Amino acid sequence: MVMIWEDVTVTIGEDKKKKLLDGVTGFAEPGRIMAVMGPSGCGKTTLLTSLAETLAANVAVTGNIQINGKKRSLYSKEVTISNGEKKRLSIGLEILTQPLVLLLDEPTVGLDSLSILCDSSPKQHIALKGKLVICSIHQPGCETFNIFDGLLLLSNGETV
Repeated sequence: MVMIWEDVTVTIGEDKKKKLLDGVTGFAEPGRIMAVMGPSGCGKTTLLTSLAETLAANVAVTGNIQINGKKRSLYSKEVTISNGEKKRLSIGLEILTQPLVLLLDEPTVGLDSLSILCDSSPKQHIALKGKLVICSIHQPGCETFNIFDGLLLLSNGETV
């Protein structure tokens, strides 16, 4: 399975003129862990929520997202639980259901180096089974960075 995203643009507001992402393109391959990095506010979380199709109703997405050559619909919907609840629930459900794609937003926030290494084991196990794993990461240390096989760097909502 391969996930490809091309020219993904995300806008917000009544007139949809404020761009959160602007023409972001990338791909993820099975058996590898992809890191999405960049400074705060560059669009890491926005990209992951776009790929997961979990954007709020006031957000518009254009571009092309494909999994195994099949185009995914780009739509918006209301989110009704807190971000923390959503994160914990999403990670737990995805690991339990043996996902084809695992999208993790800042999975190492608040963890020490040992916890990061221990926490990475399930993600690495999933990747080794040929699944797609994409994680956003803000400030990786050596321990964290060594987990990743690929890197997509964002700045100001664009691919660097």
